Amino acid sequence: MSATLYEVRHPRDDFKRHLDGTREAELIAFYQLLVCLCS
Repeated sequence: MSATLYEVRHPRDDFKRHLDGTREAELIAFYQLLVCLCS
C-alpha cells in the first residue's frame, strides 16, 4: 500500500528518474542493434 501511495504521490519524479537511468542504455542497445543489422 505504501508503495502505491508513493507512486501516486510522486509519479512524475519516479518516471523522470526511470527515464534518466534507462534512456542512455536503451539508445546504446538500439544503436548496436542497428549496426549489427546493417553490417
